[in-house]
Amino acid sequence: MIALGFKKYTSEYFNIFDLVVVIISIIEIAIEVIGTNLGIKLSLTPFRTLRLARVFKLIKGNVQLSLLIETIIRTVYNLTTFALLLFLFI
Repeated sequence: MIALGFKKYTSEYFNIFDLVVVIISIIEIAIEVIGTNLGIKLSLTPFRTLRLARVFKLIKGNVQLSLLIETIIRTVYNLTTFALLLFLFI
């Protein structure tokens, strides 16, 4: 953001999304630290899901990375099927 300047940085929607995710992550960490100091256990799973959405946004924009992830998912599916068949015969 410093290199581009605030106006140019916020002109792209992906940068705005990224900025929101980073700010929410900082807030999440602050809430977790404050909760730990007070002895309160907080569930902040929805915020972590938002960070995962950032990764999916990156995958969507990169064709090669998308192909790689798709191949990994298909491989895991095939390994699961193989493991289930192996379990049936043992």
